[in-house]
Amino acid sequence: MCIRKISFFCICSLYFICINFVSVFGITNRYMVHIIGYIALLLNTFSMTMKNLLYLRVVSLIANLIYIFYGILLGVPPMIVGCALAILIHSYRIFKLQKEKKQ
Repeated sequence: MCIRKISFFCICSLYFICINFVSVFGITNRYMVHIIGYIALLLNTFSMTMKNLLYLRVVSLIANLIYIFYGILLGVPPMIVGCALAILIHSYRIFKLQKEKKQ
């Protein structure tokens, strides 16, 4: 339950940070926006090459956070929702992996 609240808080915070980031820095250039998308793509692809499941989850979670930022900049709600769900799943699995590691 706590991870869900933290993940929801992180997603909401990221949304407001993105809005402020766009208004302050004026990211309207499509090339700059797509560079952010390619960074997320590279991180996500890199996470798939990892053998350690915990590192895979963490890097993929970070990639999904960047994808949310990218989706906000493009104004694509399905991308935002899909990545938010992936963040919840990754957060839960990271929690389970840490719990198993302690036992």
